[in-house]
Amino acid sequence: MDVRQVVRDVLELLSRRAFEQNISLTGEIAGKVPAHIESDPVRLKQALTNLVGNAVKFTRHGGVRVILQYDATTNRLLFRVRDSGIGIPADRLERIFEPFTQADDSTTRRFGGTGLGLTLTRDIARALGGDVTVRSEVGRGSEFTLAVSAGSLAGVQFVTAADIGPSSAAPSAPPTNLPRIDGRVLLVEDGPDNRRLFSFILRKAGAAFDVAEDGREGLEKTLDAWRTGNPFDVILMDMQMPVMDGRQATQELRRAGYGGTIIALTAHATREELEGFLEIGCDHYLSKPIDRATLVREVAAAVRRARSGAPVAGECFSEDRSSASRA
Repeated sequence: MDVRQVVRDVLELLSRRAFEQNISLTGEIAGKVPAHIESDPVRLKQALTNLVGNAVKFTRHGGVRVILQYDATTNRLLFRVRDSGIGIPADRLERIFEPFTQADDSTTRRFGGTGLGLTLTRDIARALGGDVTVRSEVGRGSEFTLAVSAGSLAGVQFVTAADIGPSSAAPSAPPTNLPRIDGRVLLVEDGPDNRRLFSFILRKAGAAFDVAEDGREGLEKTLDAWRTGNPFDVILMDMQMPVMDGRQATQELRRAGYGGTIIALTAHATREELEGFLEIGCDHYLSKPIDRATLVREVAAAVRRARSGAPVAGECFSEDRSSASRA
């Protein structure tokens, strides 16, 4: 796994949000680090995205830096996420890793969020042979350190570099070879940051889209559009939501006879869980964090298949609805 590419991918994913807040977002290497390590790139990227996303969210002036460093004494790779944000009171530092906990109630009201991100991030880090630690000063900012085991480094080249990601004072240009999304898309996503990011990507790709904030609203909008003769070509369905989650919403849609394309959006899912999404009626799945190119290509391809009546790759229909209309 190329550790520099992991950092670049996370910076690219969050560069637009940083740009909109007029803060910098940069990456750098401190000392010598292994160019590659033995780890799970998907889980690592999820954990780093959570930390950098939080840092950007809570920073209104200055910027966020991701510093890559190697600790030879523990054979761990360190990702230091340093921000100039609001900071965290000393008596709350350890509690922020508890489920449904933020620095204080006003933080939830002002910035949103469920308080689950740091708990999941620490779980991932520990599963990867490391941990997450934090130091902070109110009004000055915070530094979260994500440490993961580097594994065997036999024959691995060590690299040094001052910069591994451009400042997001101007977001990097999007890929120029991405297809246009010529169809109707419903995004069902409870996270406000993800809704903004996905909406921006869909809009730039030319999609006509609507948004629902939980599974119940997504279910109602999908059925209303279908029954009035103006169905969505693709439903992007987050699997973990309040009120009604994506699993239940998908099952309700299939029970109602809806045969349109549903793509599951999920993070922290095992292979068995991903296969389970297909079994309940999803046609395909995308694992968060999802980069722009992947999202646009997958949705554009799904729209083309839906409009041509071709089967969706990875779909798993039961016999009693295999002939259901996909209109």
